[in-house]
Amino acid sequence: MINKFNPDPSFSFDEENHIYKLRGGVIPSVTQVYSKRFPFYNNGDPVPAAKGSYIHKCISLYLRGELDRSKLLYDTENYIDSFDSFICQSGYKMQKFISEVSMYHSFFEYGFTTDVFFTESGDLIDVKTGSYFNREQFEMQLIAYAEGLRSWGFKVNKMIIVRLYGKDKKYGHKPVEFLYDKNIYREFIALKKQIA
Repeated sequence: MINKFNPDPSFSFDEENHIYKLRGGVIPSVTQVYSKRFPFYNNGDPVPAAKGSYIHKCISLYLRGELDRSKLLYDTENYIDSFDSFICQSGYKMQKFISEVSMYHSFFEYGFTTDVFFTESGDLIDVKTGSYFNREQFEMQLIAYAEGLRSWGFKVNKMIIVRLYGKDKKYGHKPVEFLYDKNIYREFIALKKQIA
């Protein structure tokens, strides 16, 4: 397990405000860049976003074997069970991983935080817990993450979105695999250049 990646001590991530900094300056996040093409979806209700962030933290704790299920909020247990089912069915159970680690692209200098990256298989997993699903947006997001990981020498094989369903929907998970498209990454870099 890798829980910190910081080749440059000046790199930091302010999680509360979602701000990445490098060498004293703010660098754009993957979300900020792709939002130039895909405006951020938010219906004004902060609860789903808070719940999603909480579930992501719980998944990271679960992977590290540190999750205390007796203290879970937001009816999270079904989401954790759904993720566990995905992990077991996919054969990832005993692999080394990176989870909820903030990083940046070594050349293009944009920040991102991986949900889960299995370093042995090279499989990049992004977890979605809400009803919103924009395939093109999530494809661009995963490709930007993959290129960021590759910029530090990691081998990325598969890129997978895992939609988890909890209490409000049918229990379970649905993995959606994406193929790498260099044109999408070119578009992402062009969008990044629009950010001053």
